[in-house]
Amino acid sequence: MTAALGAYDILGCITRRLPARLLRRDEVRKNRVHTRFIEAHLAELAAPPSAETLQAAAALGAFAASRDAEPLSAARPTTARGIVDTIGPVVW
Repeated sequence: MTAALGAYDILGCITRRLPARLLRRDEVRKNRVHTRFIEAHLAELAAPPSAETLQAAAALGAFAASRDAEPLSAARPTTARGIVDTIGPVVW
């Protein structure tokens, strides 16, 4: 799970970043946690994404905005499950 979460940056609210950051912690991997562990380390765990990650997100957003897109509607259901399914692969 750590490898899968570490293979890409998770953007969005803290609840999407928190699992990856938790699994990188030595205390979690060695099961040396307590019931208030997240609260005690929340400042580190909830830190904003790196500048590089934010730059990549902005580039991806600009790329997505530059494409001709049709709004999704109930008449045209989608099977897209994420941003890559929606806009296609992005080569950096």
